[in-house]
Amino acid sequence: MTELKNKLKFIADQEEYTPEPKKRTWHYTQKPYEYEMTCDKCNGNNIEWSEYEGKIWCYDCKIDTKGTEGVFSGPIPIQCAAILGMRFDRWDMVNKQVLTYDDEKKEYVPRSTHFSMYKQLVNKIKQLRDGVKGNGMLPGDDEEKIIEASDEIFEKLSGDEKAEALKYADKILNEKTT
Repeated sequence: MTELKNKLKFIADQEEYTPEPKKRTWHYTQKPYEYEMTCDKCNGNNIEWSEYEGKIWCYDCKIDTKGTEGVFSGPIPIQCAAILGMRFDRWDMVNKQVLTYDDEKKEYVPRSTHFSMYKQLVNKIKQLRDGVKGNGMLPGDDEEKIIEASDEIFEKLSGDEKAEALKYADKILNEKTT
């Protein structure tokens, strides 16, 4: 009987034990409420990512808490989520950069590489169309070669980046030259 009591006491002690919270090294770039998460204490959405992993900060309760799971409670169809405006890019708090998921590499990579190259090529196309010289233009640059290069880079972008890149290109290329 004593052995059974000791086992039950051990189990009870284990359930009460909560390890020291681990500091977060990244968080999603969108706010927790954009993923339909709420505070699990007050059900409010005045929340932010906590400095601790697996927690959110509730401004109303003034506590770090686990929050509700929101869209993370089940499978997330990524393309459907993108249509709803959800992004799963991460802010790398250590290296101070946005990371986006690379489908080919199956990992998060710095976002700026291909996206910034694409933006530069779109700007070159705009300059060529407007007859602007200088600003990074090379003597052999022609619109067809740059469009071909931008198409190659566009294919390397993630789904979220492609949508953003198209918006950027549309905005830049349809601007009126002053």
